[in-house]
Amino acid sequence: MRAYQTVNEETGEVKDKFLYFPGMPKGYRFDARTGQFNIEGKKPLLDKKGSPVKNFTFQPISFRFFTDQMFGRERVERWIEIFFADERGHISAIMFNGTNVEPFETLLRTECLYEGITLTDLVITATPTQVTSKKDPSKSWYVVELTSDLADEEVTKQLSQFDEDFKIFRKETVNDNAVLGLVKSHYFEGVLALEPSSEKEAITQ
Repeated sequence: MRAYQTVNEETGEVKDKFLYFPGMPKGYRFDARTGQFNIEGKKPLLDKKGSPVKNFTFQPISFRFFTDQMFGRERVERWIEIFFADERGHISAIMFNGTNVEPFETLLRTECLYEGITLTDLVITATPTQVTSKKDPSKSWYVVELTSDLADEEVTKQLSQFDEDFKIFRKETVNDNAVLGLVKSHYFEGVLALEPSSEKEAITQ
């Protein structure tokens, strides 16, 4: 039995702790224009008082840094795609692009690199912070500031085994033109294995 499974002592039925439909994770989004998080671009994430959440906490199951032209945009941009299990155990995905990729690169460099860990070993809290353009003070947007704590080892094991068995991905964001960077993902490590090693780089733990 896998770490992410439980057994009903009365019936002997084995169940997974997480729910995932292949290629179709629940879609969480961060709107850099408003600094708010939502589900599928429609349902805002609210706190217990009914107000938009001030931050968002998750533990990555897997992730990939990459560059690509996404969602009909005209230019190629930098992205990080992160998969996680939400509070209901639903396998979900969230993406950050542009300047919001940098905080994750910094977190890897400052908190993970010399500790022999990676983002999947952390519980990460993203807090939107408003910034104003120096060239045009009338323009502003939100960037995420990240804080993190070391994740529970048992939960990390459960998530890792689930990704190993199900190779989590999001069908609508897989593009042959994507240039992969740092990766911790059983699905995308499989993609990298098909590419020349000089062109791709993967981080595996």
